[in-house]
Amino acid sequence: MTAPPDRMRTIPVATFFGARTGTLQDLTSNHVAMTGLHCDHFGGRPPAARFAARQIRYCGTELHSSVGRNLRREHLVDIDDLKVFPLEPVRTEDVISEQCARVIDTGARLLILGGDYSLAPALLGGALRAQPGASYGLLRLSSNMDLQSFDGERTNLPERRITTSRIASMLAGGVHDVALLGVRGLVTTEESNCAAGTLLVTAGQLRGDGRSRIIDRLLCWANGFSAIFLSIDADVLAGAAVEQATLPESPGLPAETVVCVLRSLHNLAIPIAHLAGHRPDFDLTGRSATEAVAAIGLELIEAMLPGHGPCR
Repeated sequence: MTAPPDRMRTIPVATFFGARTGTLQDLTSNHVAMTGLHCDHFGGRPPAARFAARQIRYCGTELHSSVGRNLRREHLVDIDDLKVFPLEPVRTEDVISEQCARVIDTGARLLILGGDYSLAPALLGGALRAQPGASYGLLRLSSNMDLQSFDGERTNLPERRITTSRIASMLAGGVHDVALLGVRGLVTTEESNCAAGTLLVTAGQLRGDGRSRIIDRLLCWANGFSAIFLSIDADVLAGAAVEQATLPESPGLPAETVVCVLRSLHNLAIPIAHLAGHRPDFDLTGRSATEAVAAIGLELIEAMLPGHGPCR
């Protein structure tokens, strides 16, 4: 039996951080568009990051309300999820790139939540398609470099261990246009050689007393570009598992340290950002981890909001 209309309870739809839902037609240069990426099929990790967008929507809506953040919600739009073809990696990259380009063409900033870092070249490809005259730099917070080299036949295949190398090949200055923060664990000799041209900061250095000097170096580097592609992997956080043998003195970064770095970026132009690598669990511990990642997502939005570094 159907309840009378006045007794029916409306159940709100979970969106990213309480944002309204919308489409491309709703976007302008005053908006941060948020979309989920339900694809972790090519990264070589156990499948779970494909579920991150869903969990962040659930926890992020409550987190936004519970912490009383004064985000300007009128600037936030949840545009649903990117379309993917998990069994067709090349087609998936092409489709993702096209979708990202269409969003950025509206003038809105684009925040992608969930999925794996292996698809980051497709995200950046969309930004470059929409802004062919922009000079982009990659700022990445992760425990991994992912700087292994690739040959020509693998150029178009999404594979996480070569992803930073692929992105560097898309940037005007190559690895010199890459900043890697939060690196920990053992890396290959090949990656160490490739990293020589990057701005490289280990997790131990970020956790130390010289963080303010590091941030000054970072901002000096970032100001050399008209736009920054900001990529954050959840593996940078303390307690996150890494595939290499972790160095005892570098246990990862507290969420507060990541937040501190993000707050220093408010005057930069960040047209596109990706919060990747979170593999949510379904118990209380998993929820706590999702809330930590969602809190970082809130800081990402703060850095991207109109008035905090307009796209140049």
